[in-house]
Amino acid sequence: MWIGTSGGLAKFDGTNWTVFNTSNSDLPSNFITAITVFGGESMWIGTHNGGLAKFDGTNWTIFDTSNSGLPDNSVWTISSDINGSLWIGTSGGLSKLDGTNWTTYNNSNSGLPDNYVLTIDSDEDGSKWIDRKSTRLNSSHDQIS
Repeated sequence: MWIGTSGGLAKFDGTNWTVFNTSNSDLPSNFITAITVFGGESMWIGTHNGGLAKFDGTNWTIFDTSNSGLPDNSVWTISSDINGSLWIGTSGGLSKLDGTNWTTYNNSNSGLPDNYVLTIDSDEDGSKWIDRKSTRLNSSHDQIS
């Protein structure tokens, strides 16, 4: 079991706790805001002001505004879609990572009413619902309405 806290990423194996933080790992921030396992291989960790971390159990890969398409380093939510893409909600908009390419949606290039994306949920047809403000993203067509 993995738990995100304001003091780092905690792993509980049923008996022992292991805490990963900025002093003992490459985690970019101790304030963990989101965790998801994607593709069955790696865990993706959203942080406040540290960007996005990918952890495969041994190695850390850090994505932030300086080396990726993230519009902001405060990541609030992470979701995946039926096409195998990762969706990341930040304080600066919504980013999609298709495995290689980043696409960013914000209130100046899409129908997002606000750049502050706190939640992403999916419905039965694969559409994403963002921020529960009735903003709908059709994942199969990458259209926001």
